[in-house]
Amino acid sequence: MSTSLASQLNALKVHATSAPSQRKLASFLHEPKVASKIDIRTTYEHAKQALDHLCGMDGSLDVFHTTLLHPSKVQAQFNRALLTKDENAAVDVDLGLLLDALSPYFLLPPTHQLLEYLIRRYEIYTWNVEQILGATLCYHESPVFARLVTICDLNKYPRWAFLEAVKVNNVPLLRANLAKRCFTDPSIVRFIYDAGRRIGAKNPKLMALYTLLAMEVLDKSKISDQILRWVLPNVLDGLRDRTFPEHQLSSYMVATKLTSKAVLAHVARTQIVSAIAKTALAHAQLDALLCLVSVVQAQPFEALPID
Repeated sequence: MSTSLASQLNALKVHATSAPSQRKLASFLHEPKVASKIDIRTTYEHAKQALDHLCGMDGSLDVFHTTLLHPSKVQAQFNRALLTKDENAAVDVDLGLLLDALSPYFLLPPTHQLLEYLIRRYEIYTWNVEQILGATLCYHESPVFARLVTICDLNKYPRWAFLEAVKVNNVPLLRANLAKRCFTDPSIVRFIYDAGRRIGAKNPKLMALYTLLAMEVLDKSKISDQILRWVLPNVLDGLRDRTFPEHQLSSYMVATKLTSKAVLAHVARTQIVSAIAKTALAHAQLDALLCLVSVVQAQPFEALPID
């Protein structure tokens, strides 16, 4: 109990001494002076109406009326800095689900109203930065994405320090700059892949972004063990995925590029060929065949696997 209390008091101290603009006035929609005049109840009502609107487009969003946007949530006293680790983890799960669900609708005004409430009520701009980026990075060239980054606290997330220029200047992130960062930190490519895999066909833009970045990294890099550690599992996972066509198509493209750049171990190239041959969807037979031919021509097969 004493350890938990000490942890909460320390968190509250850090929270209280953080930048005033982020502590009190972080807002996605308004300037600080305007935001300070809008109470949380009004913000909630706008968010609830926005969720109602989005539910008309996607009924699966209705569940959030009973979780993060339940009326009882706005009435209760709430301070994330005073929650226990387990309580914050539970909130993070719900927030992650909602942010992922909003990903396809990020550019729509109703989503902006919802984000405003999540920022004001749950302080996602400091507690859930990676979940925000996972859902929205595919819109990196949009001014809306840039605006969201301007209020995010990047200090706790070294991987995203390169977004500081976006934050300070309120300018979109060019794909060339994102790709450049991926060369030095491949974990970003893996992060985008995981987000695309998790959100799936609801927002294929994420998988498309992963594909573009993975192809660029493979094309301009020497294929190292570090690269193989993330790209091979992704390729095999995608080739075998019959539930998400864009994922499988992505893997055809990445597998073709990878095998043209490096000679793979016998086990790896055999697994790729087997996965292509066994799991191609009916409408993607030609894509699968072209990929298979490219892989076989690029790799030193003495015979094709027959299992």
